[in-house]
Amino acid sequence: MSNIGRGVTLDITEEETRSPHLTRPERFAVIDIGSNTVRLVLFEKAPGRLVSVLNEKVSVGLGQFGEGGHVPKERIEGLLAALSRFMSLCKGHQVSHVRAFATAALRDALNGPSIRKDVETKFDLNIKLLSGDEEAMFAGRGVLSSFPHAEGVVGDLGGGSLELVVVRAGSCHEAVSLPFGILRSASAHLSGQLPEILGAQLRRVGFIGDVVGQPFYLVGGSWRSLVKAYAETKGDRLEMLQAFEPGEDFLTFCKDIAKQNSSDLNFRKVSSSRRQHLPVAANLLGIVADVVKPSTFITSASGVREGVAHEERGWLFPNDLKMILTDISTNRSRLRPATSLHEQWLGYLDIADHCRVAVQLAMAYSDAGWRKHPDLRGTHTGQEILHAELPGLTRFDRYFAANAMYCRYEGLNNDNPFAHADVLHSDDQELSVAVGLSLRLAWYLAGGAGHMIVHAKLETNAGRLLLVMAEGQGHLVNEGVVKRLAQLARHLNLEPDVVSNQG
Repeated sequence: MSNIGRGVTLDITEEETRSPHLTRPERFAVIDIGSNTVRLVLFEKAPGRLVSVLNEKVSVGLGQFGEGGHVPKERIEGLLAALSRFMSLCKGHQVSHVRAFATAALRDALNGPSIRKDVETKFDLNIKLLSGDEEAMFAGRGVLSSFPHAEGVVGDLGGGSLELVVVRAGSCHEAVSLPFGILRSASAHLSGQLPEILGAQLRRVGFIGDVVGQPFYLVGGSWRSLVKAYAETKGDRLEMLQAFEPGEDFLTFCKDIAKQNSSDLNFRKVSSSRRQHLPVAANLLGIVADVVKPSTFITSASGVREGVAHEERGWLFPNDLKMILTDISTNRSRLRPATSLHEQWLGYLDIADHCRVAVQLAMAYSDAGWRKHPDLRGTHTGQEILHAELPGLTRFDRYFAANAMYCRYEGLNNDNPFAHADVLHSDDQELSVAVGLSLRLAWYLAGGAGHMIVHAKLETNAGRLLLVMAEGQGHLVNEGVVKRLAQLARHLNLEPDVVSNQG
């Protein structure tokens, strides 16, 4: 029951929530029973992708074994409490199916089989116990769902184990699971023996020599927290963790953190539950890096859960960026133009190959903010681009498009929060602004009916920026059009002019 306005009550029955007028795409759930946390993610199928509509975790610490290698009673009770809530949420969301899996803690604990049996009976839930190799493969598939062209090594650090898997040509290849999660490695870290023990095991992995010098994809909450801590020390706002590549001094930072006591660390962007594990996580990453010598580190927000989710729906790697952008443009614009019209409109610009995906992203979102308050359209649309679950995009692509969209809605404004100097170099920054101002002019000229830009085009000639109007369409040009044309021309160091195409 909800109160709406003053003195008005709305009662919605369970039957009414199933009304055709309230239909939505199918949702399903993935429950990850890990060594450190237990997590629920609800996925919804959207054109070209899966979208997470709920992501909730509880720190349970199943991997903190008691005497004799058993999960203690209080940890089991924490698991049952978490699952009680999760299953109720699944019912509330009317999910079609729940896919539950467990990893190293229940795989290795002596009472793991009995815990699994009790949980399955209590919640009428089938729990898949992943082997180490299966866990590695799902982590790799999760990364590929967000980085379809990933080439290198995926490293997934959990509470009880460390998985490494080679990815190339859109698929997973050699994989290994090692018993070096953040919980299991704590004592060896404190004793100083971890580098020798883990280093020796890594050098015995058959494929390690073949992946030296390749990109390394960071998966797992502890390593992502390490990246957040690094970014905080560099003053980076880190609006988007996905695809973030820390600088060349990242390993130096990790080796410094590995020497510190967790109680002395104070990073605002890292939760206290993650902060306590930062030294161990940093030590583990430094040891792995000493062996595989990555060319770069790439942060991935996708891992085992996303890999499991995509398999559950019968897709290995269904994410299709072109389909997703078409869906955004179609369903978020007032009346979208054909993509070819926007491409023609921007045809007067010299767009470098490395900017083309970013320009496509900007075009898709170029009218997506029209429902927002006018004072917030630029900021909110830019933030959405940075955080949206979109596959295959680099940090550069997102900042380029976010910067362009701020200019599309706000014009030239010195307060642009997306003009990120570390991501967009001067030439790319200038092009991004030009794209945004060009789309600003296009949508104003068309009055929100995007296809109407067919009546005009932009050209440059002898130091002038020409708005060329089709014959008989000059009446579409008003003061607002002239103002936006002048602003774009000023940015390009050109003189604005409106001319009519006489034939």
